[in-house]
Amino acid sequence: MDYKPFSEREYRKNDERAKHAGTKFLVQKGCILRFFDIEFYKDKDFSVSYGGQSFDVEVEVKNIWKVSGVWLGYRTVSVPARKRDSISDIYILFNNSLNTLLYCPMKDVLESKVIRKDTNKGTEDEPFFDVHITKFRMEALNSKGIWEEKVSFGGKSIKEILEEREEND
Repeated sequence: MDYKPFSEREYRKNDERAKHAGTKFLVQKGCILRFFDIEFYKDKDFSVSYGGQSFDVEVEVKNIWKVSGVWLGYRTVSVPARKRDSISDIYILFNNSLNTLLYCPMKDVLESKVIRKDTNKGTEDEPFFDVHITKFRMEALNSKGIWEEKVSFGGKSIKEILEEREEND
């Protein structure tokens, strides 16, 4: 099987809450929400603007990531290869509680090698982008509800990602 079958239950459980958390994170970083309620199947999850330009965002929840403020310890992050059609500029991965996240430029995801592996969801030989952790930064919510950087594994800041995209346009 190439991809796990679409699960309406999982989608409903994670999609809206991840989009809301992602928009709150990016608004705190100086972005303005542009599009949210429209479903952009495969392309992006929502759009923000920064410096007068539009940026597209892809968000996901990793339900097995239950600890807050700490990464799982893997050297790579597995991103489903079905994201290959994404036109997003930023990829954000939340933990189960939506209080800790990893982010990187989507182009770093799409330029990563593809591996195949069995998943805890029962799929076999599913393709994933194998993105090295050094492409990411990690932030967590503090007790006042403000996102703070916890670890820079080597990745770019949100501001760097957005400004780099502005320069390339």
